Amino acid sequence: MNKHDISKPIHLGFTEAFKSEYNEELEPSICVTSGEPFADKICYILNEPVKTKYSLIYNVDNRPTIMDEARVSYRAIRTTNEVKEDLLNPIGKDILNEIKNGK
Repeated sequence: MNKHDISKPIHLGFTEAFKSEYNEELEPSICVTSGEPFADKICYILNEPVKTKYSLIYNVDNRPTIMDEARVSYRAIRTTNEVKEDLLNPIGKDILNEIKNGK
């Protein structure tokens, strides 16, 4: 991205840089919850791309601070019984029922 003077977040600029470098189009990752392009995280439960705004922090392991935190998508919350409430942070716990009810 630096080589092609693209100063966007990596999840937005990478496909543009790849096209500039290799003259090939890449398809953006699609959010499993919203269907929107440019998902920037992976749902821990579904192992599918998800946008940060459609996921919650999921404290499933002791990741080093250099790594992205684990996330759980709203879709996983709505469609599986695998999400453990006690692994959500306090904010996630507060909005869990709203997400389950589609709000």
